[in-house]
Amino acid sequence: MPAPVPAPAPAPASGSPIYESLVSKHGDVVAESRRAAQETQREADRLLHFAPRDGRDGKS
Repeated sequence: MPAPVPAPAPAPASGSPIYESLVSKHGDVVAESRRAAQETQREADRLLHFAPRDGRDGKS
C-alpha cells in the first residue's frame, strides 16, 4: 500500500474576489488536482520502477 499523501497546502489568496468565491464554494480544485497528479505520479513510479526478485534484469 502506498504511503499516505499529505494534504496539499491551499493556494495563496490571489486577492481576486471571484477566485476566492469559487474556492469557498467548490474547494481548492487546483490544490486537489495537484494532489491527484502527485499521487498518480508516485503510483506510476512504484509500478514502473521495480527489480526482479532474483536481482537479474531478465536479459540473457
